[in-house]
Amino acid sequence: MSSRLRIGIIGAGGISGQHFAAYAANADKAELVCVADLNLETAQARAREYNVPDAVCDYKALLARRDIDAVSICTPTKFHPIIAREAFEAGKHVLSEKPAGLETQPVKAAIAAARQAGKVYAIGFMERQFDTFPALRDAMRAAAIGRPVVARDMAYVGMAEFCQWLDADLNGGPFIDGCCHPIDTWSGILESRVTEVYAHGFAASECRFTIPPGRKAAMDTGDAVLRFESGDRGVLTACWALPKLPGAALAPLRAGARYTIVGPKGFLLGGVREDIQMVTEQGESKLVHQDFKKRYSVAHARQVAAFCKAITDGTAPGATGEDGLYALQVTLAILTSMREDRVVRVADM
Repeated sequence: MSSRLRIGIIGAGGISGQHFAAYAANADKAELVCVADLNLETAQARAREYNVPDAVCDYKALLARRDIDAVSICTPTKFHPIIAREAFEAGKHVLSEKPAGLETQPVKAAIAAARQAGKVYAIGFMERQFDTFPALRDAMRAAAIGRPVVARDMAYVGMAEFCQWLDADLNGGPFIDGCCHPIDTWSGILESRVTEVYAHGFAASECRFTIPPGRKAAMDTGDAVLRFESGDRGVLTACWALPKLPGAALAPLRAGARYTIVGPKGFLLGGVREDIQMVTEQGESKLVHQDFKKRYSVAHARQVAAFCKAITDGTAPGATGEDGLYALQVTLAILTSMREDRVVRVADM
């Protein structure tokens, strides 16, 4: 292995830009060697943008290269575990975008392949890298607002047309693709795992769009209540099929979509563009400051740094394949509860 890890990126679409930039920010640890995308022009454009020496349209050709140590997988969710397994079989380490997949068996197969190959399997739960994560975990450990707590997260997204984000068989919709983040972060903050869920939901996109033949609309609107082993609760609300409106028009709705954790002694309040505030009987205080413009790029850079360190030093990569499997099992329990109108145990997924 050279002094720097040699990296290939598979998938050159939107989210890949964060990976390219994150590796560039860790140029002392890694160098980009090749990018693969089904659309060769897209791959070549990314290669020019980030000075990557090579671009190909077949990811298998990238995996066959002996001068690549690790890959980032930035494809639609359906392909995450499939490509991950092939990468491990080709002797590569893997940083896969979240979520780990759409079904448990392909993810379990990828985990088994990683173990067999002795390679690092990291999942892109980069919200663990926000400054808010350790601050909130410390507040929970100190019972600053008491325990048990109820955590709430709400996500509202406008769509102009039916797209891959609303496709049940490609990206899975918000409860798989989006809610995996709070499931992962809450489990880390509360240091407890979800045992069962109860949820209601529907596919609002079916009311707004003509679904193309052969495509299936995901559950894109609804809410879910999560029960943690610790006795804490989580409430997830999502709607990814609102009309595509200007940001100012959605502002009143998003103003109510504030991140909250409520306990018997007080509450924590914030949002993606705000500082996290803690309010107790002793008064109000700022728990942590976060720079919205920089926090995503910083978090992705930290995630890549942790991935590289895991490969070279054998440390934890942040979120593992097993963490990705757990979050997927919770989201599949949510979707099962929506379909069958019953409480679902995560252990049954």
